[in-house]
Amino acid sequence: MKYFLYGATESMRKVVEDLSSALRLRFEERDSSYKGGKYFLAHGEGFQEISVESNWEDEEGFASEPNFKEYPILVYFNGVGDEARNLLSELRVIVLLRVDEI
Repeated sequence: MKYFLYGATESMRKVVEDLSSALRLRFEERDSSYKGGKYFLAHGEGFQEISVESNWEDEEGFASEPNFKEYPILVYFNGVGDEARNLLSELRVIVLLRVDEI
């Protein structure tokens, strides 16, 4: 399975709105200290899960994605199919940062 990490410099709200529109889905707002506070989660056809989160730093100064500190917003996609991936490639609000395969 492939896991995709995207980054964004726009506001979290803007990223969620653009993803919602492009993928025709609804995000649920959640809160978790493990994820740095407020984040958004969606499940849908063509992927398992999308999470839009802050690239936050903990009290010791460690960022959740230290190699991508220039992106304050992170978008994690799990189990993305070809159709969803094609739609994502057209979005200007996010940039592909990493692909992991497990």
